[in-house]
Amino acid sequence: MKKSKEKSPSEKKSGFSRLVSPFGKRSQSIKSRKDVSAQPPVQTAFTRFAEAPVTVKERRSSSSFFKSANPVALEHLPDIRSAKEGARTQVVLDKLDQCCHTFDFTDPTSDIKSKEVKRRALIDLLQSLGHIPQLLNLDILKKTFQVFEINCLRPIPPPSVCNGAEFDAEEDEPALEPAFPHLELIYNLMIQVLQDDRIRDTAFLKLLKGLLTTKFLYKFIAHFHLEDPRERDFLKTILHRLYGLVIPARAKTRHIFRMTFISFVLETDMKFNGIAELLEVYGSVVQGLSPPLKSEHVTFCLEALMPLHKPACLCLFHPQLTFCLVHLVRKDATIFKPIVQSLLRFWPVTNSSKQVLFIAELEDIMSNVSPSVFAEVSDPVIKRLSRCLNDPHFQVAERALYFVKSPDFIALIGKDSKRIITRLIPALLKASEKHWHGNIPILVQDAVRQLSAINESAVQFSLTETKDEQQQVQVAREQREKAWETIVAKAKANPVSDEYREAAVARRRRRSTAIDLQAALDHLSTDNTESSHSPAAAAERASLMRRKSLLPVDRFTQLELASYQPHNLLETS
Repeated sequence: MKKSKEKSPSEKKSGFSRLVSPFGKRSQSIKSRKDVSAQPPVQTAFTRFAEAPVTVKERRSSSSFFKSANPVALEHLPDIRSAKEGARTQVVLDKLDQCCHTFDFTDPTSDIKSKEVKRRALIDLLQSLGHIPQLLNLDILKKTFQVFEINCLRPIPPPSVCNGAEFDAEEDEPALEPAFPHLELIYNLMIQVLQDDRIRDTAFLKLLKGLLTTKFLYKFIAHFHLEDPRERDFLKTILHRLYGLVIPARAKTRHIFRMTFISFVLETDMKFNGIAELLEVYGSVVQGLSPPLKSEHVTFCLEALMPLHKPACLCLFHPQLTFCLVHLVRKDATIFKPIVQSLLRFWPVTNSSKQVLFIAELEDIMSNVSPSVFAEVSDPVIKRLSRCLNDPHFQVAERALYFVKSPDFIALIGKDSKRIITRLIPALLKASEKHWHGNIPILVQDAVRQLSAINESAVQFSLTETKDEQQQVQVAREQREKAWETIVAKAKANPVSDEYREAAVARRRRRSTAIDLQAALDHLSTDNTESSHSPAAAAERASLMRRKSLLPVDRFTQLELASYQPHNLLETS
């Protein structure tokens, strides 16, 4: 019987490497990349706080796999504007055919000539479509969509975070796409075509309706997961333009939005980078809705938007989410009550930073309703505010006090001020007397002064009643302490109590002796010196340091992001 041939170490792959990616096969250029773990460890500024050095692996770039199956050497074509008027359409189509070829931008030394030919062709297309009238036709529009799908809707690259550290979206800079200078021209070409004057003709809109299939929209919205924020900004602008042009595709687009949000909330292992951009697109959609809202938009708000308050990364897309909710309330005030009830149900009791965001969002939403609408949810809102006023975290208490003393809140409680003030004053007095932060009593005085301006009698009545209750509580406490002292004195006067006291002291001594003996035995059976310098102990100590992320800071990435001007779809009023 023949022995089975032993596999080489290169053939013994892990289960993860044998999986087939849903976005296509991995490029062969990754195989030629050196092993990250073989590189020397990088020392961070935080290693001086730990006894053992903390090693961080280098962060690999997140590049797309532009690898053509059959590389073609492209040749220069004549300029479109220099061609004859009858031959311009064919020159445009030929240049678009050249742009359908993809190249590997991870290797700057490969296909240099073809990359330059493609870049010049894109620049010529941009200039010609912007200056030559009546150049756009159905064939050019269809070919432009093909170029966009091949180049921009490519297989999504894997995450750029290595196994040595965890990526923190709030602190770390994103991985930029090396091919973005080439992709930017294609994005601008797509925007230029969608802004053409002829795009609103019936024939063009009919073609666009056929191009925006469900498969294309799913693929388009899935690419909002790209790490480069500049690409997501271009995708946002193009999607907003397509949504406004093709009316039959709007329902499908909103359905994909809903499925994306629900998957992001319910699938705990799912990470999606483009929630903020999708919410910005939907915010522009909400601005164009006519009141009253249809049941579809109400269901979308309660089942897709409100659960977005649950993820821990709420701060990354909270301004866009608040914008959508505020404008929904402006369109239809009947949705205010279910929104507030859902917001209170998702209230993060143990997360102080999210509580501050929730209070600010509640204030923005309540500033757009009338006092009669607010009266329907005033009781649970005041109950939650009273708890926030006495929160140990000073930022939560401070933000709640600013909310109480805001002009919008004062205007809302005008008709029902007596009942609301009666419930707020006890929480305010408790915060001024027992809160550890020095600014809280000052803010409480300002809040009480503003509440007195609208109903001074209710404030004085609540203060008097609250002080009387505090005095009654103090008297009851003194009576309990006095009764207990009497019981203790009688127990000490009893001669039998000495025997119980001595027996209790003996039991405590025996228990402490047994604990010390067990600790000594554990110390002798383990080698504390070896365990203290083990990698596991060093990792445990490193995890206790106040450091969100151990990824190195890329100064060039910060400069690239600072120089980019994003597109703003939301115009706040």
